Amino acid sequence: SEETMSGAATSFWNGFGAALQPVLHFADRTGVTGKIKPRAAILPVPQQPMPASSTAEIDNLLQQLDNHKIKWVHVDTKQRGKLLLKCLKNVMRMAPDFAKVGTIAKGSYEGGIGDEM
Repeated sequence: SEETMSGAATSFWNGFGAALQPVLHFADRTGVTGKIKPRAAILPVPQQPMPASSTAEIDNLLQQLDNHKIKWVHVDTKQRGKLLLKCLKNVMRMAPDFAKVGTIAKGSYEGGIGDEM
């Protein structure tokens, strides 16, 4: 159902944010001076909810994913490693943007950007 998919997406992003939070927190607090410095609180900005995805749209995307799993099985280990490293580098490159958007939506209370992810 749409509620289940929405809950799964929320759980994924909550887990993803929790995994990135310590890295972003450390980088934000030590990046400039090498010393931990307090930050001013940033209040959250109310956001408009996103419209729910249709069941047909979700089913189509899951079918596309399922169609590609056989291709992944045939990718050799070295190529998989290269692709996964490329994904990791891309996520780390985008992490500051994730943190900024999260701070706008959730606010930040003395910890700086990414603290509330």
